[in-house]
Amino acid sequence: MKVKTEETGKIFQLYTGHYHKKKESPDCTNINQPKCPWYQSDNDANVISRHYLTPGEWTTIEAVHRIAGDEWKDHGGTELYPKQCNHYQLRMRVAGGQNTPYWIDDMRVQKILPAAESLVPHDSVTSSGFIMNNIFEYSMSWWKIGDIMLAPIIEKDEDIQRDVMVIRGPNFIRDKVVLQNFKGREIPQANYQYRFWLKLLDVSRPINFHILLRMRFHNNDLVNGPCDKEECVFDRRPFNQPVSSNGGVWQEFKTDVFDMFADDELGNYQDWDGYVKSMHWQLYSTDMEPLGTWKTAGFEALTVTVSISTLYLIVSYPDASNSLLLASIFDSRHPQLVQR
Repeated sequence: MKVKTEETGKIFQLYTGHYHKKKESPDCTNINQPKCPWYQSDNDANVISRHYLTPGEWTTIEAVHRIAGDEWKDHGGTELYPKQCNHYQLRMRVAGGQNTPYWIDDMRVQKILPAAESLVPHDSVTSSGFIMNNIFEYSMSWWKIGDIMLAPIIEKDEDIQRDVMVIRGPNFIRDKVVLQNFKGREIPQANYQYRFWLKLLDVSRPINFHILLRMRFHNNDLVNGPCDKEECVFDRRPFNQPVSSNGGVWQEFKTDVFDMFADDELGNYQDWDGYVKSMHWQLYSTDMEPLGTWKTAGFEALTVTVSISTLYLIVSYPDASNSLLLASIFDSRHPQLVQR
Protein backbone atom coordinates (compact mmCIF):
# COMPACT_ATOMS: atom_id res chain seq x y z
CA MET A 1 0.00 0.00 0.00
CA LYS A 2 0.95 3.68 -0.29
CA VAL A 3 0.35 6.23 2.47
CA LYS A 4 0.81 10.00 2.59
CA THR A 5 0.23 12.85 5.03
CA GLU A 6 1.04 16.55 4.87
CA GLU A 7 1.82 16.82 8.58
CA THR A 8 5.19 16.31 10.26
CA GLY A 9 6.22 13.81 12.92
CA LYS A 10 3.62 11.15 12.07
CA ILE A 11 3.89 7.37 12.40
CA PHE A 12 1.60 5.11 10.36
CA GLN A 13 0.70 1.80 11.98
CA LEU A 14 -0.95 -1.20 10.36
CA TYR A 15 -2.26 -3.79 12.82
CA THR A 16 -5.05 -6.29 13.51
CA GLY A 17 -7.93 -6.34 15.97
CA HIS A 18 -9.43 -9.51 17.44
CA TYR A 19 -12.78 -9.86 19.23
CA HIS A 20 -14.08 -12.75 21.32
CA LYS A 21 -16.83 -12.87 23.92
CA LYS A 22 -14.77 -15.21 26.12
CA LYS A 23 -12.48 -12.25 26.84
CA GLU A 24 -15.38 -10.18 28.21
CA SER A 25 -15.59 -9.14 31.86
CA PRO A 26 -17.73 -6.70 33.90
CA ASP A 27 -14.45 -5.10 34.97
CA CYS A 28 -13.51 -4.22 31.39
CA THR A 29 -12.84 -0.49 30.99
CA ASN A 30 -10.40 -0.27 28.09
CA ILE A 31 -9.68 -2.17 24.87
CA ASN A 32 -6.20 -3.16 26.05
CA GLN A 33 -7.30 -4.46 29.45
CA PRO A 34 -6.93 -8.26 29.84
CA LYS A 35 -10.67 -8.92 30.18
CA CYS A 36 -12.06 -6.81 27.35
CA PRO A 37 -13.48 -8.52 24.24
CA TRP A 38 -11.03 -6.57 22.04
CA TYR A 39 -8.02 -7.24 24.29
CA GLN A 40 -4.75 -7.19 22.33
CA SER A 41 -1.75 -9.29 23.30
CA ASP A 42 0.86 -7.32 25.23
CA ASN A 43 3.69 -8.68 23.04
CA ASP A 44 2.56 -6.72 19.94
CA ALA A 45 2.06 -9.87 17.87
CA ASN A 46 -0.86 -8.07 16.21
CA VAL A 47 1.33 -5.25 14.82
CA ILE A 48 1.97 -5.64 11.09
CA SER A 49 3.99 -2.54 10.27
CA ARG A 50 5.10 0.85 11.60
CA HIS A 51 6.48 3.53 9.28
CA TYR A 52 7.64 7.10 9.78
CA LEU A 53 5.90 9.29 7.18
CA THR A 54 7.86 12.01 5.40
CA PRO A 55 5.47 14.98 4.95
CA GLY A 56 4.11 15.37 1.42
CA GLU A 57 5.64 12.12 0.12
CA TRP A 58 4.01 8.79 -0.68
CA THR A 59 5.46 6.04 1.52
CA THR A 60 5.29 2.48 0.15
CA ILE A 61 4.58 -0.13 2.80
CA GLU A 62 5.15 -3.85 2.27
CA ALA A 63 4.79 -6.32 5.11
CA VAL A 64 4.18 -10.01 5.71
CA HIS A 65 1.91 -10.95 8.61
CA ARG A 66 1.24 -14.35 10.14
CA ILE A 67 -2.43 -14.94 10.95
CA ALA A 68 -3.58 -16.30 14.35
CA GLY A 69 -1.23 -17.53 17.06
CA ASP A 70 -0.46 -14.97 19.76
CA GLU A 71 -2.67 -12.25 18.26
CA TRP A 72 -5.76 -14.47 18.82
CA LYS A 73 -4.95 -15.37 22.43
CA ASP A 74 -6.58 -14.06 25.58
CA HIS A 75 -4.61 -12.87 28.61
CA GLY A 76 -4.35 -16.47 29.82
CA GLY A 77 -2.79 -17.77 26.61
CA THR A 78 -5.85 -19.53 25.15
CA GLU A 79 -6.20 -19.15 21.38
CA LEU A 80 -9.73 -18.08 20.44
CA TYR A 81 -10.86 -18.48 16.83
CA PRO A 82 -12.98 -15.52 15.60
CA LYS A 83 -16.66 -16.44 15.37
CA GLN A 84 -17.67 -13.94 12.68
CA CYS A 85 -15.85 -12.20 9.84
CA ASN A 86 -15.93 -8.78 11.55
CA HIS A 87 -14.35 -10.26 14.70
CA TYR A 88 -10.93 -10.13 13.04
CA GLN A 89 -10.03 -6.76 11.54
CA LEU A 90 -7.24 -5.05 9.63
CA ARG A 91 -6.73 -1.63 11.17
CA MET A 92 -4.82 1.55 10.25
CA ARG A 93 -3.95 4.63 12.25
CA VAL A 94 -1.66 7.64 12.15
CA ALA A 95 -0.22 8.49 15.55
CA GLY A 96 1.13 11.84 16.66
CA GLY A 97 -1.95 13.96 17.12
CA GLN A 98 -5.70 13.65 16.78
CA ASN A 99 -7.65 14.07 13.55
CA THR A 100 -4.59 13.80 11.32
CA PRO A 101 -5.65 13.55 7.66
CA TYR A 102 -3.89 10.92 5.58
CA TRP A 103 -4.31 9.26 2.19
CA ILE A 104 -4.13 5.58 1.21
CA ASP A 105 -3.73 4.26 -2.32
CA ASP A 106 -2.99 1.01 -4.19
CA MET A 107 -3.70 -1.28 -1.24
CA ARG A 108 -3.41 -4.99 -1.97
CA VAL A 109 -3.51 -8.04 0.29
CA GLN A 110 -2.10 -11.32 -1.00
CA LYS A 111 -2.65 -14.66 0.71
CA ILE A 112 0.59 -16.64 0.76
CA LEU A 113 -0.08 -20.35 0.24
CA PRO A 114 2.42 -23.00 1.35
CA ALA A 115 2.80 -24.35 -2.18
CA ALA A 116 3.12 -20.93 -3.85
CA GLU A 117 6.07 -18.62 -4.35
CA SER A 118 6.10 -16.16 -1.47
CA LEU A 119 7.97 -13.21 -0.02
CA VAL A 120 9.13 -15.40 2.87
CA PRO A 121 11.04 -18.68 2.29
CA HIS A 122 8.95 -21.69 3.24
CA ASP A 123 11.67 -23.01 5.54
CA SER A 124 12.27 -19.67 7.24
CA VAL A 125 12.75 -19.60 10.99
CA THR A 126 10.55 -17.06 12.76
CA SER A 127 12.24 -17.31 16.15
CA SER A 128 15.64 -17.96 17.69
CA GLY A 129 15.95 -18.84 21.35
CA PHE A 130 13.32 -16.74 23.10
CA ILE A 131 13.21 -13.95 20.46
CA MET A 132 10.26 -13.99 18.06
CA ASN A 133 10.47 -12.54 14.53
CA ASN A 134 14.21 -12.38 15.05
CA ILE A 135 15.14 -11.31 11.50
CA PHE A 136 12.02 -9.18 10.85
CA GLU A 137 10.39 -11.52 8.33
CA TYR A 138 7.08 -10.34 9.78
CA SER A 139 7.97 -6.66 9.90
CA MET A 140 7.29 -5.20 13.38
CA SER A 141 5.29 -8.10 14.86
CA TRP A 142 6.35 -8.86 18.45
CA TRP A 143 8.59 -5.76 18.64
CA LYS A 144 7.39 -3.07 21.04
CA ILE A 145 8.09 0.59 21.64
CA GLY A 146 7.13 2.68 24.66
CA ASP A 147 5.61 5.43 22.51
CA ILE A 148 4.48 4.99 18.93
CA MET A 149 6.10 8.33 18.08
CA LEU A 150 9.46 6.74 18.93
CA ALA A 151 8.90 3.84 16.54
CA PRO A 152 11.66 2.27 14.48
CA ILE A 153 10.84 1.29 10.91
CA ILE A 154 11.50 -1.68 8.67
CA GLU A 155 13.39 -1.13 5.40
CA LYS A 156 15.03 -3.38 2.83
CA ASP A 157 18.79 -2.96 3.12
CA GLU A 158 20.55 -2.50 -0.22
CA ASP A 159 23.61 -4.52 0.84
CA ILE A 160 21.89 -7.70 2.04
CA GLN A 161 18.60 -7.25 0.14
CA ARG A 162 16.26 -8.08 2.99
CA ASP A 163 14.31 -6.26 5.67
CA VAL A 164 16.13 -4.79 8.66
CA MET A 165 15.11 -2.61 11.61
CA VAL A 166 16.14 1.03 11.27
CA ILE A 167 16.34 3.70 13.97
CA ARG A 168 16.11 6.98 12.09
CA GLY A 169 13.93 10.08 12.01
CA PRO A 170 13.55 12.95 14.49
CA ASN A 171 16.57 13.39 16.73
CA PHE A 172 14.80 12.18 19.87
CA ILE A 173 14.18 8.70 18.37
CA ARG A 174 17.77 7.54 18.07
CA ASP A 175 18.57 6.90 21.72
CA LYS A 176 15.19 5.38 22.61
CA VAL A 177 14.44 1.79 23.61
CA VAL A 178 13.13 -0.95 21.29
CA LEU A 179 12.05 -4.06 23.14
CA GLN A 180 10.36 -7.45 23.01
CA ASN A 181 8.44 -9.10 25.84
CA PHE A 182 9.59 -12.74 25.87
CA LYS A 183 7.81 -13.85 29.05
CA GLY A 184 6.73 -17.48 28.67
CA ARG A 185 9.27 -18.29 25.94
CA GLU A 186 12.31 -18.36 28.22
CA ILE A 187 13.88 -21.46 29.76
CA PRO A 188 14.18 -20.44 33.43
CA GLN A 189 17.47 -22.13 34.33
CA ALA A 190 19.19 -21.79 30.97
CA ASN A 191 22.26 -19.83 29.89
CA TYR A 192 22.08 -17.96 26.58
CA GLN A 193 24.36 -16.24 24.11
CA TYR A 194 23.28 -14.34 20.99
CA ARG A 195 24.98 -12.92 17.96
CA PHE A 196 23.58 -9.99 16.05
CA TRP A 197 24.39 -7.61 13.21
CA LEU A 198 24.62 -3.81 13.26
CA LYS A 199 25.18 -1.11 10.66
CA LEU A 200 25.99 2.42 11.79
CA LEU A 201 25.65 5.37 9.41
CA ASP A 202 26.27 9.13 9.43
CA VAL A 203 28.33 9.28 12.61
CA SER A 204 31.84 10.61 13.18
CA ARG A 205 32.49 8.82 16.46
CA PRO A 206 31.51 5.51 18.12
CA ILE A 207 28.15 5.16 19.84
CA ASN A 208 27.47 3.10 22.93
CA PHE A 209 25.15 0.20 22.11
CA HIS A 210 23.33 -1.67 24.84
CA ILE A 211 21.30 -4.86 25.21
CA LEU A 212 19.42 -5.17 28.47
CA LEU A 213 17.21 -7.96 29.84
CA ARG A 214 14.80 -6.77 32.51
CA MET A 215 12.41 -8.88 34.57
CA ARG A 216 9.62 -7.26 36.58
CA PHE A 217 8.28 -9.51 39.33
CA HIS A 218 5.13 -8.92 41.39
CA ASN A 219 6.23 -9.81 44.93
CA ASN A 220 3.70 -11.10 47.48
CA ASP A 221 6.25 -11.62 50.27
CA LEU A 222 7.80 -8.32 51.37
CA VAL A 223 9.66 -10.00 54.25
CA ASN A 224 11.22 -13.16 52.81
CA GLY A 225 10.70 -12.51 49.11
CA PRO A 226 13.29 -11.51 46.50
CA CYS A 227 13.03 -7.83 47.51
CA ASP A 228 11.20 -5.69 50.07
CA LYS A 229 8.95 -4.02 47.50
CA GLU A 230 5.75 -5.02 45.74
CA GLU A 231 7.56 -4.91 42.39
CA CYS A 232 11.08 -6.30 42.09
CA VAL A 233 13.23 -5.43 39.07
CA PHE A 234 16.16 -7.60 37.95
CA ASP A 235 18.55 -6.79 35.09
CA ARG A 236 21.07 -8.61 32.93
CA ARG A 237 23.37 -6.64 30.62
CA PRO A 238 24.89 -9.05 28.08
CA PHE A 239 26.13 -6.31 25.73
CA ASN A 240 27.34 -2.85 26.65
CA GLN A 241 30.17 -1.44 24.56
CA PRO A 242 31.13 1.22 22.00
CA VAL A 243 30.46 0.50 18.33
CA SER A 244 32.09 2.42 15.47
CA SER A 245 30.73 2.74 11.94
CA ASN A 246 33.68 0.94 10.32
CA GLY A 247 32.85 2.61 7.03
CA GLY A 248 29.11 1.91 7.21
CA VAL A 249 29.33 -1.86 6.66
CA TRP A 250 27.47 -4.63 8.46
CA GLN A 251 29.30 -5.85 11.56
CA GLU A 252 28.73 -8.99 13.59
CA PHE A 253 28.76 -8.96 17.39
CA LYS A 254 28.22 -11.47 20.17
CA THR A 255 26.71 -10.93 23.58
CA ASP A 256 28.26 -12.28 26.73
CA VAL A 257 26.85 -15.58 27.97
CA PHE A 258 24.04 -14.70 30.37
CA ASP A 259 21.71 -16.57 32.69
CA MET A 260 17.94 -16.30 32.85
CA PHE A 261 17.84 -14.43 36.17
CA ALA A 262 19.37 -17.30 38.13
CA ASP A 263 20.48 -16.34 41.64
CA ASP A 264 22.43 -18.55 44.05
CA GLU A 265 21.04 -16.71 47.05
CA LEU A 266 17.44 -16.10 45.96
CA GLY A 267 16.97 -19.32 44.00
CA ASN A 268 14.69 -19.90 41.01
CA TYR A 269 12.13 -17.14 40.38
CA GLN A 270 9.53 -19.83 39.60
CA ASP A 271 9.56 -20.72 43.31
CA TRP A 272 9.03 -17.17 44.60
CA ASP A 273 5.71 -16.04 46.05
CA GLY A 274 4.28 -13.89 43.25
CA TYR A 275 4.39 -13.82 39.48
CA VAL A 276 6.49 -12.49 36.60
CA LYS A 277 4.88 -9.37 35.11
CA SER A 278 7.21 -9.04 32.12
CA MET A 279 10.57 -10.03 30.70
CA HIS A 280 11.95 -7.57 28.16
CA TRP A 281 14.81 -7.84 25.66
CA GLN A 282 15.77 -4.19 25.19
CA LEU A 283 17.95 -2.49 22.56
CA TYR A 284 19.12 1.09 22.76
CA SER A 285 22.03 3.38 21.95
CA THR A 286 23.51 6.32 23.82
CA ASP A 287 25.60 9.21 22.55
CA MET A 288 24.07 9.03 19.06
CA GLU A 289 24.81 12.05 16.88
CA PRO A 290 21.86 14.16 15.64
CA LEU A 291 21.91 12.77 12.08
CA GLY A 292 23.08 9.27 12.94
CA THR A 293 21.28 6.02 12.11
CA TRP A 294 21.66 2.47 13.37
CA LYS A 295 20.27 -0.67 11.78
CA THR A 296 20.06 -4.24 12.99
CA ALA A 297 19.63 -7.27 10.72
CA GLY A 298 18.51 -9.63 13.47
CA PHE A 299 19.49 -11.96 16.28
CA GLU A 300 20.56 -15.59 16.43
CA ALA A 301 20.84 -17.74 19.55
CA LEU A 302 24.29 -19.34 19.63
CA THR A 303 24.22 -21.05 23.02
CA VAL A 304 21.29 -22.35 25.03
CA THR A 305 22.47 -24.61 27.84
CA VAL A 306 19.76 -26.13 29.99
CA SER A 307 19.82 -27.63 33.44
CA ILE A 308 17.81 -30.82 32.93
CA SER A 309 16.77 -33.68 35.17
CA THR A 310 17.41 -37.39 34.79
CA LEU A 311 14.81 -39.97 35.82
CA TYR A 312 15.79 -43.62 36.23
CA LEU A 313 13.04 -46.23 36.26
CA ILE A 314 13.92 -49.81 37.24
CA VAL A 315 11.58 -52.48 35.94
CA SER A 316 12.38 -55.75 37.76
CA TYR A 317 11.58 -59.27 36.68
CA PRO A 318 11.86 -62.47 38.72
CA ASP A 319 15.08 -63.16 36.88
CA ALA A 320 17.33 -60.27 37.93
CA SER A 321 19.43 -60.69 34.83
CA ASN A 322 16.47 -59.45 32.80
CA SER A 323 16.00 -56.18 34.74
CA LEU A 324 15.62 -53.14 32.52
CA LEU A 325 17.07 -49.68 33.13
CA LEU A 326 15.30 -46.77 31.46
CA ALA A 327 16.89 -43.33 31.56
CA SER A 328 15.06 -40.31 30.22
CA ILE A 329 16.43 -36.80 30.07
CA PHE A 330 13.64 -34.32 30.06
CA ASP A 331 12.55 -30.79 30.65
CA SER A 332 8.88 -30.62 31.59
CA ARG A 333 8.31 -27.02 30.39
CA HIS A 334 10.05 -27.46 27.04
CA PRO A 335 9.34 -30.90 25.57
CA GLN A 336 11.06 -29.92 22.32
CA LEU A 337 14.37 -30.31 24.18
CA VAL A 338 13.74 -33.96 25.09
CA GLN A 339 16.58 -36.37 24.39
CA ARG A 340 16.31 -40.05 25.15
